[in-house]
Amino acid sequence: ATTLPTKGTFAKNVIRDGQGQVASAPPSALPKSRKMAAAPKSERQPLGADTMPEKPSMGDKMEGTRAKPYMALRTGLYLASDGSLELDDPAGSHDVTTDTPFSNGLFSGAIGVDWAPTGIPLRNEFEINLRLESEGDISSTNRGTGVVQSGTAELSSLNFMINTYYDFSLGSGFSPYLGLGLGFSRNRLEVSTNLNTFNTDATTTFAWAIMAGAGYRMAPNWLIDFGYRFLDAGELRSNLGTGANAG
Repeated sequence: ATTLPTKGTFAKNVIRDGQGQVASAPPSALPKSRKMAAAPKSERQPLGADTMPEKPSMGDKMEGTRAKPYMALRTGLYLASDGSLELDDPAGSHDVTTDTPFSNGLFSGAIGVDWAPTGIPLRNEFEINLRLESEGDISSTNRGTGVVQSGTAELSSLNFMINTYYDFSLGSGFSPYLGLGLGFSRNRLEVSTNLNTFNTDATTTFAWAIMAGAGYRMAPNWLIDFGYRFLDAGELRSNLGTGANAG
């Protein structure tokens, strides 16, 4: 049997001594646990969402390594170097000297592929280039008779080229480039002098070109460039002439 204190009393599970002071008391009950309110489904995060980012798909990985197609529109001014033209016919030959260079505007359009996204700084394109008709003054000398004539020559050219460019990346918006083009040219020539008229003719010849310039990228899909091109468009030829000194 448990021995109770001699001068204490029990009241409501509390032991008091003879002076009425609390001698001991049972431990207080632990607080009841509170249920946590469930978060709305829209706010719940999947397990590991904060530590495991979404992996890119295979399509996203390949998108950054594909070559990019492009279109180009160009305009400018061409300047044909002055020099000599040789006009041959069955009756005789004429040496023709151009007094001034031929010049006029040009327009071209191209479609191509840029290989830079694959790590290769090259571009390949197919280009059609139209050089507008230009007229220049000439002097023509008949080799047989020595007769000198003055007149004009009109020429134009349509070029079909396959071009390859090498781009130098400077880590900025500017990118210098060098290029080489091969193709063919459709050239048209008409010569008239004060004594003869040589009928218009068109010839198709091999053509080649070298290019140099620099481009500036204004936006991810827009680039403007300034360049120089040397083009060898091949031969120019006219049909037989008529007139007082056709030979």
